[in-house]
Amino acid sequence: MEYIKWNDEMSVNINSIDLQHQKLITEINNFYNDLGKKKNADILSGILYQLKKYSIYHFDTEEALMRKFGFKGYIDHKIDHGLFIKKIDDLQSKLDEGKMVLTLELASFLKDWLSNHILKTDKEYSKFLNECGVK
Repeated sequence: MEYIKWNDEMSVNINSIDLQHQKLITEINNFYNDLGKKKNADILSGILYQLKKYSIYHFDTEEALMRKFGFKGYIDHKIDHGLFIKKIDDLQSKLDEGKMVLTLELASFLKDWLSNHILKTDKEYSKFLNECGVK
């Protein structure tokens, strides 16, 4: 089941970034689908770790392009990325300590954050980088 569905509105018109966003959507969809299968905490923890690992890779890609072309919103964008990773780390710690059972609330957070980040924050650099020749 697709919890988040990619659509053309999400495109930042940079093929490599669009493909990474699609991969993040797939990871969140996998996480959501595994919640419904009542996987144990270790498996869900592993899925959350993979999501974090891929998010860091993706954020590094975006940030490198922003630095390379001198995007003025780079610092704010980097802070937003850092806050997302911190939230994932906090959730991971709670899960590992047995203090939290992952629910639809977490899946909803991931969906809302990614959708808002792509449609608002990432759109801020899209036009700038496109004008710099990044496609």
